[in-house]
Amino acid sequence: MTRGHRHGGDLAAGAALADLTPRELTRWARRRAACPACRALEAELDGVLAELALAASPRLPPPSVLDGIRAEIRAQAEPSRS
Repeated sequence: MTRGHRHGGDLAAGAALADLTPRELTRWARRRAACPACRALEAELDGVLAELALAASPRLPPPSVLDGIRAEIRAQAEPSRS
């Protein structure tokens, strides 16, 4: 792998995780369009992330989280007292 592809890997990983700045996203779009190896890496990373999402056991947040969300919704629904 060349240095350019190593850096492309960083961009591909960031793209797969939706964690690129607008500037990085533009650079990744150019690289992906010009490089078959980068497109293949992107497809591979997308597949790995999909498998990980299915492999993870479901977890529920603690009840206090839902209680906090409900309290915030109630607070925002009440008319403001000015």
